[in-house]
Amino acid sequence: EEEHDKKTAWIAQTLDQAQADIVGFQEIFSSSSLEQAVLRSKIFSAGAKVLSPGAEPDNNEKEGRAIRPKVGLATRFKILKHESIERFPESADFQIPSKDPEGSEKLIDVPINKFERPPLRAEIVIPQTDISMIVYVAHLKSKRPIYKENEERENPIHRALGSLRAQVIRSLEAAALRARIVEDIQDNKQPLIVLGDLNDTVDSTSTQI
Repeated sequence: EEEHDKKTAWIAQTLDQAQADIVGFQEIFSSSSLEQAVLRSKIFSAGAKVLSPGAEPDNNEKEGRAIRPKVGLATRFKILKHESIERFPESADFQIPSKDPEGSEKLIDVPINKFERPPLRAEIVIPQTDISMIVYVAHLKSKRPIYKENEERENPIHRALGSLRAQVIRSLEAAALRARIVEDIQDNKQPLIVLGDLNDTVDSTSTQI
């Protein structure tokens, strides 16, 4: 309890220092803890809206322990609607074209169609206007290698394969997120903001996507 109290107080202090109107969060294991931290801040203490879909105890706890980290959002502005995006849009259905020795092309399916940490999409009203903006909070797959059950972390080949798997998933998630963003900004002038951790350098393939 003491550690929890210190952490929520630190988050509240950081929010007050930032003086931000919209804040994205990552690594949320408990929606109630996030709400406590946000409401302890002076800037958000009155009328803050806090979202962290999937981090409710009923959804994200097993035998008293959190299962998966989620993303969250806090704002002092009005939220029109929000959604947690679990599946990739159809436009991001990924296939790799490959040619056999005879020159015939075939498509290789990559059956990954879900975000490991679903991005949060919210439509938020800009105060003193009738304009709403779209805000995404995303946390793409990290660089941490993904190992198969029989692979060893000390094995350089296994480590390379594990890093490659993480990179593939991160890039697929980046392409799926871009597909949703393109759907939102086509043929309109609605502002759109992406917040979060893309988990790679600015010049990496996944971040450029």
